[in-house]
Amino acid sequence: MFYSLTGFSQEKISYLKAESLTYQYFLSEKWDSLINTGTETLNADIDFFYLRIRLGKAYFEKNNFVKAALHFEKALVFNSSDSYSLSHLYYSYLNMGRSLDAYSLLKKNITNFDPAIKPIFIKNISADAGITYNNSNTNILNLTNGETTEWSELNLTKNIGFAGLGLSYFVHKNILITNYTSTLHIDNSKQIRIADEFISDNYHLYQNDVYVSSKILVAKGLTIEPAFHYIWVDFSTLFSQFDTSLNKVTMEHKNVYLKNYAASLSAEKRFSYFAINVSGAISSLNNARQRSGGIFFSAYPFGNFNLYSVTRFYYHKERRDNNFIAEQKIGGKLHKYLWAEIFGTYGSLKNYTEENAFIVHNINDAIKQRYGASLIIPFKQLRFTLKYQFIRRATNYSYFNEEVKTGILKYNNHFLMAALAFQF
Repeated sequence: MFYSLTGFSQEKISYLKAESLTYQYFLSEKWDSLINTGTETLNADIDFFYLRIRLGKAYFEKNNFVKAALHFEKALVFNSSDSYSLSHLYYSYLNMGRSLDAYSLLKKNITNFDPAIKPIFIKNISADAGITYNNSNTNILNLTNGETTEWSELNLTKNIGFAGLGLSYFVHKNILITNYTSTLHIDNSKQIRIADEFISDNYHLYQNDVYVSSKILVAKGLTIEPAFHYIWVDFSTLFSQFDTSLNKVTMEHKNVYLKNYAASLSAEKRFSYFAINVSGAISSLNNARQRSGGIFFSAYPFGNFNLYSVTRFYYHKERRDNNFIAEQKIGGKLHKYLWAEIFGTYGSLKNYTEENAFIVHNINDAIKQRYGASLIIPFKQLRFTLKYQFIRRATNYSYFNEEVKTGILKYNNHFLMAALAFQF
């Protein structure tokens, strides 16, 4: 006995049925059903303007802004002046952090946008402040006990405080400028041991800086960003060294003024659920030259910031020192008004720049490991961020024991920062 299998094959959806069903689901806000029927329709090689609008709206309401943007972009291929598609595409870009794509879309199509959406000049204003606490009570006497009584020197970085102000603004439909300035204060302890004499000089280091970057939209989802960071450093303390030819210690008090800089160039390409960023930087920090390069991978598995991951790999070179640095960050939404991030960094961070030269590590003590967490609280146009970091540092000290030698002191830092941004 033979049976026909054609009766069991699923009938392909027709244009009329797709139009009717998706319209009903759209009106009744049955977003999951609309997505299923819309996907089936596209798989049947049926595509039309209102299908893309309805699918875009369904994904938008499901907070999948990656898919929403895709369908509204397709809708605009059918009708490039459709106000509904333009407005929803604009907000899809914004919700994925693509502010330059959103601004460019608005400026190019301003006459077709919802009148309630107006272009703005200033993107945001921000302020931040933070402290770094050093819980180490180590001194040079403890470090060199039993090693030498002739000479030793340690420069220990104690507590650090900083405060900064930032401003981001559009100067062109495809260009976003960011300016930032900060002031930093570091408490230091210079400890010198000469025979049985112990000298301690508690001094202050002052640092001021300015930063500017220009993010340029080259094509949809593709940006390049040159940046420059200039830093002034000022401190005064004792310096000593052991002169082996004279078998004696020389010591003098010096005023030190340093002018440091870092320049960076990065390029980022946004794909559907992930992004790739490559960057390179050159810098002159603490009378030495550095070069670095990196590649970052960002992933947004749900098409939003409810869950995201950023993986970074850096290469850093100073003189003959080559360092490879890895960082992982995972963030997500915990509540309507609360996001959280956890992150960790492995590698030696000394005379090193990151975040497109926005952050500069020019303290003499190297960061060996870094772990932390952030809480982000958005409310209307305000965004409050609280960040904590546990930092494992290492610094060198010098001493004389038949010859001049170098030792390593490891200690811990606790960093706490608060930031507030106002979005226009």
